[in-house]
Amino acid sequence: MKIQIKKVYTQSKARSVLLAVVAVLLALSVSSLLLATLGKSPLSGIVIFLKSGFGSTYAFFDSLNKAIPLFLCAIALSISFKMQIWNIGGEGQYALGAIGATFVYLYFPNLPWYFLIPLMFTSSAILGGLFGVIPAILKVYFDANEIITTLMLNYVGILLIDYLVYGPWQDPTSLGFPMSVQFGENGTISTISNTPLYKTIYICIILGVLYKIFFQTTKIGYEIKVSGENENVARYSHIPRKKLIIFVLFLSGAICGIAGFTETVSTVGRLQPSVIAGYGYKAIIVAWLARLSTIGMGIFSYFLGAMLVGVEGLQLEMQVPEAYGMIIQGMILIFVVSFQFFEKYKISIKKE
Repeated sequence: MKIQIKKVYTQSKARSVLLAVVAVLLALSVSSLLLATLGKSPLSGIVIFLKSGFGSTYAFFDSLNKAIPLFLCAIALSISFKMQIWNIGGEGQYALGAIGATFVYLYFPNLPWYFLIPLMFTSSAILGGLFGVIPAILKVYFDANEIITTLMLNYVGILLIDYLVYGPWQDPTSLGFPMSVQFGENGTISTISNTPLYKTIYICIILGVLYKIFFQTTKIGYEIKVSGENENVARYSHIPRKKLIIFVLFLSGAICGIAGFTETVSTVGRLQPSVIAGYGYKAIIVAWLARLSTIGMGIFSYFLGAMLVGVEGLQLEMQVPEAYGMIIQGMILIFVVSFQFFEKYKISIKKE
């Protein structure tokens, strides 16, 4: 018996989707077995998980609300990934977006909503974008590895929130709890009619369409893709790669900042440490699963949002620790990356 590994030169989208689905199902199966180590029934855990995440209208809307920042962060990271600039700093840029929105509200609390909300949005985008420019400058002028610099800056952004809500921005009526004042109606975005779904989902739709148009019709979008696919071709074509790196990381950081804005002005309604929910890291999984496709990122953002809701159900009903959710996400990423081998290679067994 002889095992042969052959390279697959024509990759089909159907095969890629099937492999991604199989990888996710295997990851969930392995994760469910871990419940047995906690003395819980894996089968009961799967039922509760699926029921909590997918089993009701409320679960559907709750999953969509969690998918909003996930989708925006995934869109943001995909812009840099297309150029093979590995922005792992979505979490920190998201944190700066939350800070930017809070800053505007605290200093202009009496503005009408039609002035205040756009100002909060703009401030979030600018602060998130500038936070993305820092690793861009370090890469362009000092050849620093953007994976390390963006990752380290995450801690700066997260701890900056802690400093502000424990210090100068702490609500004096919060009895010592780390949080800013509650935003008023002029500083928050409400839900759609009688549903629990926030209107911030419209931002996802608009930016998703703009993302598609940007890479399909604009010159700079084409230059980003060419520069990512082959750096030498970009150089010979006189594409300004250094300027593109700065632009791409600014744009990526700005959209992550907008994600921080959406969460702060809707679900949370103030600045507090719980606004940091790991969306910047989870978005990396979404982008990988979707292969940087807009529709794919929308689907997998919802799927991962439903998983987060499902894990919350497990925590409530089976007293599963919060770390279990992180284990599931890690398992999914490991299995998805591992199964990419089968997209490029085919294994066959032949008799000698």
